[in-house]
Amino acid sequence: MRVGEISELICTPEYAYGASGSPPKIPPNSTLKFEVELIDYEKIADTTADKIKFATDRKLLGNEKFKAQKYESALNFYEKGLKFVESTWGVEDENEKKQFESLKLSILLNIAACCLKVKDFIKVKTACKKALEIDSKNVKAMFRLGSALAALNEFDESFETLEKARELDLEDKGICVEIENAKKLKAAFELKQKNLYARMVKGI
Repeated sequence: MRVGEISELICTPEYAYGASGSPPKIPPNSTLKFEVELIDYEKIADTTADKIKFATDRKLLGNEKFKAQKYESALNFYEKGLKFVESTWGVEDENEKKQFESLKLSILLNIAACCLKVKDFIKVKTACKKALEIDSKNVKAMFRLGSALAALNEFDESFETLEKARELDLEDKGICVEIENAKKLKAAFELKQKNLYARMVKGI
């Protein structure tokens, strides 16, 4: 079977629950039919080429799940793929090192996109900062990091990050929209803090 493939498995009574069955759901002498999907498998990556291939395969599977809006499943594939290219230790060929870094960057950005969807903003922050260690001018990483920081109420760093992204890509209107969203989040947060303080003072 290939990853993602679904097979039908039929078990006759002698290979299932036999004459006793499994009451109340399975009557005696029942033939059972199962659908089995191969989600993933673990294989030892002996060479650098293997690591690149396995990471790429899992990235592509993650992309399919992401498009299907199955974000947790997509994240699982991305994180497994990342393990194969997380370190370039022992990789001597410069072209292979570049492939590792490029693939690692792409997977980290995808992890950030997934985590934004499921509102795991701490993971978004971690993934984007790792991505920016590889490419300090990556606009996608800055955009996603800025969004996550605003959601975490870290507004100063959020504005700084989003402004850097805007300077690098003046034509991306989405960055301007995100800056305005961050401003609204900050205003709402400050109002909430102000009201909380007023209630505390009133209660003294």
